Amino acid sequence: MTYQKEILQLQRGGPTIWVTIDTETVPEAIEIGRVAVAAGAHWLEAGTPLISSEGIKAVGALVKAFRQSTIVADFKTMDGGDLDVKMAARAGAHVITVMAAAEDATILKTVESAQKHSIGVIADILAVKDKPKRSKEVEKLGANGIFVHTGFDERRLDPSRNPLLDLPGVLRSVQIPVAVGGGITSETANKGIEMGAQLVVVSTTTGTTPFESVIKGVLDRRGAGLSPAREK
Repeated sequence: MTYQKEILQLQRGGPTIWVTIDTETVPEAIEIGRVAVAAGAHWLEAGTPLISSEGIKAVGALVKAFRQSTIVADFKTMDGGDLDVKMAARAGAHVITVMAAAEDATILKTVESAQKHSIGVIADILAVKDKPKRSKEVEKLGANGIFVHTGFDERRLDPSRNPLLDLPGVLRSVQIPVAVGGGITSETANKGIEMGAQLVVVSTTTGTTPFESVIKGVLDRRGAGLSPAREK
């Protein structure tokens, strides 16, 4: 199965800043989104807690409020991928996440439906044991990108864990774009970019550094601080 890199609408000449919004209400999400976009974020994610709390309407609210941003629906799909894609697409999302740990059939159905609806699929390798091997497999199944993700609970249990440990092997194994995230600071973000990550995933709720500072630290270092993304 073929994939389309261009569907992800990545920034040219610099990293794409993907900000996760994991609040419980839409008004909180909109306010955080405004701060993130002003700081220079390109992608805004309706995080799993937000979707769990407010439903699919949270995705639609972000789409409506931030028309020049790429909106990610973080379903973390493990089954019924085509159904999740249909809901995300109706709400106007541009990208959906599927778990790389899901069955191949789920990833295939997610990709098939996403191609019909012209939205991107990012495979999150959280909880996968052999991350390079599985990344290559989901690339072949048609995923548009890979998210190298060290989870919140994993980091709380073992603070030494960070996604840079897994990033090199994944980068060597795939040709599609790779995102890096999970407790990201500006320092780890810049290291990830230097390694080859094309997207940096910045948390607004679980990081140890204010997310605006992380974004600024990345964009300033890359010489992109003068032209942040803006909503209409």
